[in-house]
Amino acid sequence: MRKLLGVTRTTLCLLALAIPHLARAQATQAGLSSASERVFHIGASLNGFFGERSWLTPAARVSFQVSPRVGIDVDAGSAILSGDEPVRAPRGFTMAFQLRIGSPHDAGGNSKYLVIGSRTIQTSFPDDEVSKDTFASPYLAFGMDRHLDNGLRAAGEIGVGFGYEGTILIFGFTVQWGPR
Repeated sequence: MRKLLGVTRTTLCLLALAIPHLARAQATQAGLSSASERVFHIGASLNGFFGERSWLTPAARVSFQVSPRVGIDVDAGSAILSGDEPVRAPRGFTMAFQLRIGSPHDAGGNSKYLVIGSRTIQTSFPDDEVSKDTFASPYLAFGMDRHLDNGLRAAGEIGVGFGYEGTILIFGFTVQWGPR
């Protein structure tokens, strides 16, 4: 499956490369006062998907704050199926793209937001005993984050996903750093 909800991976990569320029242009037009509202953050995310089969997806995350209320996150990492032996290689690769829509950060750096996104998990590593497969899982979640003065961003998200294995429960945690 070369497409993610009708969009090719090449299109997603080009979009991810263009977003920082678009965000910078919009931040300049909007006259944003807080540096954290117009920069990118880079770090790691850890998401758990609990359904018929449970997955753990440690990933690198890049986030772009498009406006005080809108942000975009892109994850890429591995996918580990529950029940796998600790010495076994991860089962596959995961890629996620999500949109955050919420309140602007308050004076303490706190924010609450709604997440709309899609994650693709591809099980294709050579040691995979299960047939190779790619499936997309759109999801909806609620999140809270905090921006600290040193540029650190910590976020937690909880939501539901839909897709290959029916409805799944999602828990996620992210730690990132961005220039201020």
